[in-house]
Amino acid sequence: MLAAGRGERRAEIAVRLWEGLGDILEQRTQHEEALQAYRNAQAQVPHGDRIWQARLHRKAGAVMREQRRYAETLDACRQAEAALDRQPVEDGSHWWAEWIEVQLEQVWAHYWLAQWLEMDNLVNKVQPVVQERGGAASRMRLLMASCLMHLRRDRYTVSDEMLADAREALALGREWGGPKNRIECQFELGFLHLWRRELTEAKENLLATLELAATSGILTLRTLSLTYSTVSCRFRGQTVGVLDSVMRAHEAAQAAHMPDYVAAAKANQAWLASRRQDLPRAQKLGQEALAIWRQSPLVYPFQWQALWPLIGVALAGGREDEAWAYAQALLEPMQQRLPDALNTALTAAVQANAEDQTGAARRQLDRAMALARELGYLWWTPGSHDVWRPAKAQCVQCLAGLRRAFAARRNPVLFFPADSSCQTPGETLCKRWLLYDDF
Repeated sequence: MLAAGRGERRAEIAVRLWEGLGDILEQRTQHEEALQAYRNAQAQVPHGDRIWQARLHRKAGAVMREQRRYAETLDACRQAEAALDRQPVEDGSHWWAEWIEVQLEQVWAHYWLAQWLEMDNLVNKVQPVVQERGGAASRMRLLMASCLMHLRRDRYTVSDEMLADAREALALGREWGGPKNRIECQFELGFLHLWRRELTEAKENLLATLELAATSGILTLRTLSLTYSTVSCRFRGQTVGVLDSVMRAHEAAQAAHMPDYVAAAKANQAWLASRRQDLPRAQKLGQEALAIWRQSPLVYPFQWQALWPLIGVALAGGREDEAWAYAQALLEPMQQRLPDALNTALTAAVQANAEDQTGAARRQLDRAMALARELGYLWWTPGSHDVWRPAKAQCVQCLAGLRRAFAARRNPVLFFPADSSCQTPGETLCKRWLLYDDF
């Protein structure tokens, strides 16, 4: 009997070790290794510990979500619910806490599939339970899930209520959440500010997320913060900021095995290429980004990052049918809704084109392009009066030198690699860059 007790304790220690290893591996985006660690833990969970078994199913589902295996994620959540079975007669606080986590994990899977109705059902299912039985950590997670649902439902139009919920989630996360929860809440607040065009607040929160992610080693959140910091710089028309962050975002997305964010980096490099009127490169990068998104099992809602440069390139090349196809794609219901004036102009243009009102369609499209340029979606538009000429063949050897050169000049400047194949993100690895005037 004593030996049996020691065996059970050894098994329990083994389960804790395997689970902890799985957590660390997943943080490092070593997904297959993390899954195997959780499976090893499941094989040794003490008989009858339903909550522990459910937690391991849920964690395995979260790994598969990061791998974009959403059907398997939802199946793992169903297995977790089956493991939980019925609420115990005795104190059920731990049972309810895990039940809440299982429901909210499903919200994340449906978020990436853009299934907001399913998300809404889950949020409504969980909300009364959190109010009656949940603690601060559960409320934090519910607020985050509610924000995700509203983002998909409202096509990333951010209300004051959503922003208030994100602030409350961050306050709760700082006091009660684990490290990853705190960083997720910090990112979410910056993300919401970004789509409200509150760029100073967005930058502050995204930079804070980046610092926390770097300290904790959470590669997914590092990738997200770099990607949307790039968008923030793009909205401001900050070429150097885009150039600096997009290269790091590309590298981070590759390291984190996040192809949809590799695509976002390519799309923002297409914006840079269009800015220097390297239209073949802008077209190549933009089309590569679209190809990745179209093959993806998730619905990436910010494909405008590639579509706007591609519209400009198509019009410059006289390929109007291609431009109209890209314009139509911008209005797809699962894509982010553009700002009101821009959305109105683009909708009118697409509708006029569908009705063969060629002149009206092109006038509305020209208006939409001008608005897109003002708002940072585009830099260069065909037929605009930008004049580009090379400055003296000044070279800078790294991004730090590039920034110094930028600061020293009175006029806006444009930078790009002398070797267009250069992909060097690091400031200590030198490459030659050309400096251009924009006047």
